[in-house]
Amino acid sequence: MMKRMLIPMAMAAAMLAVIAGGAAEPAATRQIKFHAPKTVIDHQKKLVVATGGVELTTTEGTLWADKVEAITDDENRLQTAEATGNVRVDLDWTGSDKKRRRVKAQGDRATYDAAARTVVLIGHVKGNAVEVDKQRTIDLKGHKATLDLQHSIYAVEAIEGTPTEIIFTEPEPKPETAPK
Repeated sequence: MMKRMLIPMAMAAAMLAVIAGGAAEPAATRQIKFHAPKTVIDHQKKLVVATGGVELTTTEGTLWADKVEAITDDENRLQTAEATGNVRVDLDWTGSDKKRRRVKAQGDRATYDAAARTVVLIGHVKGNAVEVDKQRTIDLKGHKATLDLQHSIYAVEAIEGTPTEIIFTEPEPKPETAPK
């Protein structure tokens, strides 16, 4: 039996930008860069496969994995991506609410679906998200983490016998100083 914990998070949108190239920026400037020892592009299948220690970079951040398979449409826009092996994400992003966020997470694999607007990390998932201006952080640990960007819900699941762990941290309030 799997346990499930739902956490509303505006920060969830940040992870999408790592893989999708950032929906908030204009299409003319959006760029997705694969850096890998081997990259194969199959135009007929609309498939990009990068292997051997992949670094996928957008203007918002970077995803690293042993292998990334991406499906594009006719205009080379990313539709889905599957990252496997030592997956890490590091992102510094400003959301539509103008709040700057930093997201770092890792897992065994990650899947992105553009139509559903979801990112799923599976296997030994751990990470944190920081609302930079307020220094609020959320640390997470579990078997599976799903970011539902359409509904701003973050779900963390565990395998039976292995609990999820979520830690919310707020900065200490600054002491008020008496007027002189």
